[in-house]
Amino acid sequence: MVVVAIIGLLAAVAIPAFDRSRDNAYANRLANDFRVFAGAFETHALENGTWAPDGNGNDLPATVEPYLEDTAWFEDPPTGGYWDWEADRFGFKAAIGLSPA
Repeated sequence: MVVVAIIGLLAAVAIPAFDRSRDNAYANRLANDFRVFAGAFETHALENGTWAPDGNGNDLPATVEPYLEDTAWFEDPPTGGYWDWEADRFGFKAAIGLSPA
């Protein structure tokens, strides 16, 4: 009975720690993906002299796709939904967003 109680206490401590660890991993992946995408769009802007035209979700202009081919842009974000590129909209010159599905 004591062994079962000890295992129960260990599980009560370990499960919330595991959930926090998983949430931190998702947040870190999301932040890293945004950093990589920003670099790809900035490289496109530097090489072409202008920001890429506005895209609709993962549907991007062909000029941008080579810059994103080795990134997670075409994969689902860890939180669900889809990545979105905004250019000259909502008061922003250029922005990367995460839209709900």
